[in-house]
Amino acid sequence: GFHVGEGGAVCAACRAGGEPLLPLHRGTLRALEQGLRLPLDRLDRLALGGQALDEAHRLLARFHRFHVGLDLRSGRFLDEILTSGVEPAA
Repeated sequence: GFHVGEGGAVCAACRAGGEPLLPLHRGTLRALEQGLRLPLDRLDRLALGGQALDEAHRLLARFHRFHVGLDLRSGRFLDEILTSGVEPAA
């Protein structure tokens, strides 16, 4: 699972304070790690399947909410872009 407060993946035995972990498959975690290593101009090469994309979206939303302390106003806009498959105008 992923420990949002600690900012990383942990095993169930290592979680701090018994806080709940966000379920995350290893494949999703590996894809996100690969995305961190890609230059921005090659990020479109990162391919996530349906389940991995859902997990990544849920993870990022919780991560932002936890660390920023509020929901981003642009969150709905980003959700619309992600679900519509339409690229925003440059």
